[in-house]
Amino acid sequence: MAMEKVIKKLRSLRRKSGYSQEYVADLAGISVSTVSRIESSPECAKLGNICKLCSVYNVSPAVLFSQDENEPILTAILTRDMIQSIFFKKDSLTIEIS
Repeated sequence: MAMEKVIKKLRSLRRKSGYSQEYVADLAGISVSTVSRIESSPECAKLGNICKLCSVYNVSPAVLFSQDENEPILTAILTRDMIQSIFFKKDSLTIEIS
């Protein structure tokens, strides 16, 4: 059930942005059929592809997966570059909290 909400948010972000599935697929570097499957079938959504879509919409995966949009989440303060580093380059990331 929770994954269905994530998929619904992704679909809503695409529509609000005015993007076609083809355009999103091109920006994310995934196939159009993958975007379509993600939006229509939550069980087909892989975390890596969801993160690529988050990058397209400039939204943190933490916000996408949160139950409450106003809920403070530590990872929501990560920059887009940090998120891309984690999910695309697979480099290690050290965060110091003071």
